[in-house]
Amino acid sequence: MPYIFELDSQLRVAFVRGFGPMDLAETLEAPAVLSRHVGFRPDFGVIADLRALEYEPAADDVVAVARNLIGLRHNFTSRVAVVVPRRLSLAAEIGAAMAGAGGFALRIFESLDEAMAWVVSPR
Repeated sequence: MPYIFELDSQLRVAFVRGFGPMDLAETLEAPAVLSRHVGFRPDFGVIADLRALEYEPAADDVVAVARNLIGLRHNFTSRVAVVVPRRLSLAAEIGAAMAGAGGFALRIFESLDEAMAWVVSPR
């Protein structure tokens, strides 16, 4: 699986790093894997750094990922920030809008620092 999960229990943040070639099935499974990770709690914020993934999502993939997240929203009750390279930002923004419409607190960033600031800031 091209994802690494790290937890910071003091910050209450899960860090997800995606790298290399991926497939849609692994991407759909990653949030469920994180939610079962020892030490993870639903109220942890999540920062997913996907800048090193080798992937260009098709429109159907974006819809599938958004639907998957909506189905798992009870496992993620805090903010989720996804950091993507500029070339993927439009597709990611569309997916984030769909997930947001389904009750998922998700934003797209190109900067890891901005993502971190948003996730740890008070609501």
